[in-house]
Amino acid sequence: TMKFKWSINKDVIPWTYRLFMDRKTLAVANAELSKAQKDFDEEITRRRQAFADMIDNWDDDQIADDDEDNPYLAKLHKFGIGAAVKGLFNDIPNLRESFINKEYDMGYYPISKLSPETQQLVLNAVKQRYKIQGYSSDGNGFTEDNEKAFTTGGMLLDVVPDELGWKANEYRKFAGIGLYINDIFFQLDPLLGDPSSPLNQCRAQVDLQACEKNIPLKDSWAQSESAWQMAAIDESKKLEESFPTEPQPDIPDEPDLHNRIVVKPEEKEWLGLVDFQAAVAQASGLAVVSDSFKMTQGYAVVGNTEMELKDVMKSICEGYRYNWEKHGDIIEMSSKEWFKKRTTQIPDEWVERWEANLKKRGYMSIDDYVQIAMLTTAQLFENIETDESFYKAEIFDSAHSTQIWLLRLYASFSAEQKKAMYSDMGLPTMTFSPDQWALLRNIYTEPWFKSDGVSAVFRCSIADDEKKIPKYTFRLFNAKTGNELLNWQVKMLEYKEPAKPEPETTKAQDKKSESTTQPATGSQTKATTK
Repeated sequence: TMKFKWSINKDVIPWTYRLFMDRKTLAVANAELSKAQKDFDEEITRRRQAFADMIDNWDDDQIADDDEDNPYLAKLHKFGIGAAVKGLFNDIPNLRESFINKEYDMGYYPISKLSPETQQLVLNAVKQRYKIQGYSSDGNGFTEDNEKAFTTGGMLLDVVPDELGWKANEYRKFAGIGLYINDIFFQLDPLLGDPSSPLNQCRAQVDLQACEKNIPLKDSWAQSESAWQMAAIDESKKLEESFPTEPQPDIPDEPDLHNRIVVKPEEKEWLGLVDFQAAVAQASGLAVVSDSFKMTQGYAVVGNTEMELKDVMKSICEGYRYNWEKHGDIIEMSSKEWFKKRTTQIPDEWVERWEANLKKRGYMSIDDYVQIAMLTTAQLFENIETDESFYKAEIFDSAHSTQIWLLRLYASFSAEQKKAMYSDMGLPTMTFSPDQWALLRNIYTEPWFKSDGVSAVFRCSIADDEKKIPKYTFRLFNAKTGNELLNWQVKMLEYKEPAKPEPETTKAQDKKSESTTQPATGSQTKATTK
């Protein structure tokens, strides 16, 4: 299932076993990864180019006549997004090319340089987005303070809010435009791309429904859950046409595959692949064995409906981009993109060491924080976000957060630079290497701060809270005036004991109580999942 071979050595006690990927399989995996990355980049560029071409010819009057046939175009028209993006493309040099070429941001741009018409178009689009998003209890979500910041500040355009390329697990978000104005983030739209995309069409329909019915966006999503899941599956199929994946093996016809079952995953706020696998095992009486990539994204439409086992497996595997086989009473599942996902794996020993240090100290040390911050986004998602001890630490949510870049900058300092940074004099930015300047610009993007010759000072101080947990404060000062430019605080993650499992006696009593008040449902056959 995991594309490994194995060997055994019986000449030692106890016997030892070795799992390994043979050189031929490894070479094929690396070749597939390289091709997939190239195809992926080309597909993103194609979608963005198509969107940019559409914006170049954007005409609200013309779109209004056709918006009934295309929910995505209707959304761009009714929410003012199309006109706003066209204004930004026209007013800001190179923004269109940056959008197409997947650059992360366009840096600081004063709002005052936008034409009055574009300023108003963008403001109206942001207000509409806030309204349907339901950012405040009154349903408007865009306050007077927001509008004041918007109209008086400078603007940092983030044209790609999610890290893309092969570093990211969730690659459905192909493009978006966000505006950082006076340190406040205004989302213009989270997904700008191909109007023919099933996912774009569904997202647009949900947004339009929330607006027309004047209901919170989350309620609109709840009402469209089935359509959303089907759109996600359709999008997955379209992606497979562009990117190489492991082909689905032929499944010999067997009587067991025609057994009709009802798959009922455990009720949770968010269902994952493992929940559907457990439900299939329970309902079918077969064992389900699978690879264990934790952050597998997907959808399955199989709940509460009696279906043949082969159709259940087809639906789950199409939604999660998995292959499946049946060998006797065992169903084996493996990712179609295992050659990509294997790059998200890190040694268990790393995570175990970080956890042991966390538990021993009672908090995460700065050195361990830095090591974790050096992981790619996909590695953070796969190994840290899914770990019980770490998942609440917001510092690991995104490789674009200020603190991630700050810790990566910290990691780049030599011992002499760190000593200067902790001193009263501070660390002059004049001593930074080009790579360190690039990291600093991910944190501080004022226009005058673009030259390598800028004179500034970087300092760090450490303070303890009442629990003796260190809090690091990083400050950047103008060396000429002494004025503080920015400061960032990083508080070390506190260790919290995992919740204790419920005593077995209590569980048994609860089950006994449930059995006397509720009818039994589903299969009672015991099955195994791994």
